[in-house]
Amino acid sequence: MAVEISLENGLFKTYAFYACFLLIKILSNNVITVYYRTIRKSYRVPEDYVMANAKDTGGSTHPDVERAVRIHVHDIENIVPFILIGFFYVLTGPTVALATWYFRLFTCARLLHTASYLLKLQPYRTIGHVLATVINVLMATSTLCSLF
Repeated sequence: MAVEISLENGLFKTYAFYACFLLIKILSNNVITVYYRTIRKSYRVPEDYVMANAKDTGGSTHPDVERAVRIHVHDIENIVPFILIGFFYVLTGPTVALATWYFRLFTCARLLHTASYLLKLQPYRTIGHVLATVINVLMATSTLCSLF
């Protein structure tokens, strides 16, 4: 079964929307990190301390900055695989309804993970992480099964 990779294909268009949305989310993590670096005056390099007229902390980083950086790392570790797995999943020709639910739930799970990480809310952070992981595993398994 040939699947058209085109924005004329409703399934591919849905996938492209969520993939782009999640990539923008990864990029927005830079804003969160810069925000916390600025308000906490916790920078990586000496010239940033000079520019901000702040005291160099000798390499130590504020916990809020570390939290923002971890959010970024978690997104890269989860969203990049989603984009690759999702692309191959779309090529298997799943139903638009099921694929759309996977894409929506994954996106909501990553947003929940980020918000709960920033607000220090457990168990919601774990729920967001587990849900996103389960969706990636389901799509990958479905894709593998369709190959045989």
